[in-house]
Formats: sequence, structure tokens, C-alpha cells
Amino acid sequence: MNLISYTARCVVALIALLECFGLLPAQAAMAAALPAEAQARLDERNAAIERVREGFEKQKADLFDKYAAALEREVLNYQNGGDLQNLLAVKKEQKAAKEERATTDAEAPALASYRKTLQETLTKHEDAVVAAVKTIDEETVKSLVSLRTQLTQSGEVEEAVMVDRQIKTIEGAVERAVPQEATLRAVDGKVADAAQLRSAEPWVGNFVLEPKRYLLRDRVVLGRAGSKNESQKSYPARVFSPKGCRLEKGEILIDEGLLQAEGTHFSEMTIRVDLGGTFEARDSLFEQSWAGKGGAWFVKYFSSKWTFDNCAFTGSFIREWKVGQIGVKVTNCTFHDVAFSRIDYQADAGDEVKRDWMTIVNCRFVNCKIPESLLVATQDCVFEDCLFLEADTEMKILTPIKTRIFVNQRKSVPEVGPMRIVDVVDLSPDQEKIGASLHYKRTGKSLSF
Repeated sequence: MNLISYTARCVVALIALLECFGLLPAQAAMAAALPAEAQARLDERNAAIERVREGFEKQKADLFDKYAAALEREVLNYQNGGDLQNLLAVKKEQKAAKEERATTDAEAPALASYRKTLQETLTKHEDAVVAAVKTIDEETVKSLVSLRTQLTQSGEVEEAVMVDRQIKTIEGAVERAVPQEATLRAVDGKVADAAQLRSAEPWVGNFVLEPKRYLLRDRVVLGRAGSKNESQKSYPARVFSPKGCRLEKGEILIDEGLLQAEGTHFSEMTIRVDLGGTFEARDSLFEQSWAGKGGAWFVKYFSSKWTFDNCAFTGSFIREWKVGQIGVKVTNCTFHDVAFSRIDYQADAGDEVKRDWMTIVNCRFVNCKIPESLLVATQDCVFEDCLFLEADTEMKILTPIKTRIFVNQRKSVPEVGPMRIVDVVDLSPDQEKIGASLHYKRTGKSLSF
């Protein structure tokens, strides 16, 4: 079980309250019209919430330091026992805890109990933060209601209306801060209830998610392979996530079937696809979410298939990128602050970048770290304030590669190895439309519609 989704629930809850639902931008836009006293109270609210967030970050850092230290015992146990595979798994977990304040998908028998304790402790801290934010908002609303009354009584109607809008916005955030019990409307087959969102039992059939917020908290498996005694080789699930859905803090494994998302917000999600599965996303947001190969079935090329069109990403993308495992069609997308992993080509990068399932075209990369193996796979993409890493001396290549990129500055010039040509063109107004065209807001590593 992957517990990355549990490591910062309250931080994302704060983001959801302040940014994903548009609170801070709305306040900024209305600041000039608000009475000074109302703006001062809103500023106090934001400062109080920021103090809560900073406190949690310190608690989380301390907790993961203790978690990493506790794992040292298992490192020694596996080392003394000569168990290399489990030793490497625990050391990988330990490294992620120290450096990323996160867990991994590594598997070792000893990790389960440690992760359970970590999750329980994090949940307590996160619940405390959500409660603290709710209290701050309730106190802010109380003071604004009093101010609204005073303004109304003094005949300052326009100012009172402005304050009233702020009250309603904050009240909406307080209400939305309560996790909803998610349900599914089935197109056919069994209706999946809230309990199934926390179950490892695979979904089978066709489902349409209701446009709401889903706190998965655990792994969801879509579809399954048939057993020897069953008449079907495959029991797929086909799940459609429409505009208005928000999936948070969990893991989805598409074993057999399809997950299709349109206008969906993914936050701190891990999505894995096996050979029998497909993931498609359009007009969607991906915030601190990971994609990667799942399951045990492989073919020589593109063992999992991913389509992204007109999507925006921040913080992360594909965890381990091998062309034997990952096939992508990425068009008209924008990436913010992503340190991309190196692409491991099978035999000939020059041939493999031309294949349909290695398509990265008309995308925009902003403040990203770009390995050469990714750069040569792009077509007509824009790179703004990106850091191009050194030439990849291990790239397998037999066929020459030539591509074109657009840059806004030449402080970091791409380095390329033999048989690779990259035409670097200065960015002009003609390339302004390259990247995602959907309307979204970005604040730090957070995205919102």
C-alpha cells in the first residue's frame, strides 16, 4: 500500500480552503472595495491560518525524522540477515522519509506496522489542523457579521454587501472542509458505495463519478483478471470522472479497464496502470500527483498507456519513466515546477521518440528541470525559466534525433550528446498559445479551477 497520499492531508485541506476554492484570489480582487476594518480581519485570518500551516510542517518534519530513525532497526535486521531485497526496500523508504517527507511504494514485511503508526499519527495532526482552520474561519465570520450589521445600520449598503460576500465565501469553505462520504452512480452493474472507496476489492462494471470531492484514503483497484475457473479472461472497470470531481489523497490502480477524466482535479494522488488498463485525462489539473506503471504484466514497449490533453501539472509527473513501462500521448499541456525523471529508452531513442506512444507536443514547461532524454522527445514545446540538465551519456541511440524548442531566455542552454540536434528558438508572441488553454489558478504548488 502506498501511503504518499497520507503525508500532507491537512496542508492540502488548507490549500483547498484558501486557494482551490478561490478564496484568496477573490479577496485580493475585492480588497480595494472592502472597508479597511474588514480587510484587516481577513488579513488576520490569513496570517493565523499560515501559522497553523507552518506549525504542521514542523510537526510533519519531526515525525518523518523519527520514522526514518525507527527504520534503522529494520535496516540492521535485514543487513545482518543477508536479505538484500528487503534491505533495499527499507532504505528506499528511509531515504524518502528524510528527503521528501513521504513514503514510497517499496514493499518489505517490516514496513506495514511502521506505516500504520505513521499514518495514525499524521491523521491526528491533520485533523487538528483542519479543526483549527475551521475555528479560525468561524471566529472571522462572527466578527464580519458584526461589522456587516454596523455597516447596514449606518446606511453603508455597498460596503455591507462586500462584507456579506466575504462571509458567504468563508462559510462555504467551512462547510466544504468536512470530508464528504463519496458515492458512485452506476451506469450498469453494482452500485459502489462509500465503503468501497476504502476497499481493496476491485470495481467491475461501468461507473460515473458524481461531481464532488472524494477523499480516497486508500487504494482503489479498477477491474481484475479472470481466474482459471472463470469464464472471462478479464473483468474490466470503466470509470468516468466528469467536470467537478476532485480526487484526493489516495491511490488508484487501473488493472483492467479505463479511467477517463474530464475537468477533474487530482490532488496528492498516485495513479498506476497495468498492461490491461488505460488512463485518459482532458481539461484536468494534477497537483502533486504521480503516474506510473502498476501490476506485474509487461510487454516490450509501453506496458501502460496514458493520454493527457489540455491539462496542467504542478510538482510531479511520472515517477519512473521507462519506455518499456510507460507510453504517453501528452498534447497541449502545461507543467509547473516539475523535476522530471530521466527517460530510459529500450534500444534506440531515435526510433522510440517517433512512436505514437511517445508523443509530447505543443506543451509548456515552466521552472522545470529537464533531462536531455525528455527534451529530445518533445516537439514544438515552450520552456520558460527551465534548467536543462547535462547531456545523457547513457542514452541508447542508433537513429539521429532532431527537434525544435522555444525558450524565453538562454541562461541555461540544452546540452546534447551524439546524434541529437535541438534547434533553440527565442520565444515570440506566436507561441503564446502553446500549452494548456483551460482556465486555472496557480498559487505555489497548488492549482485550482
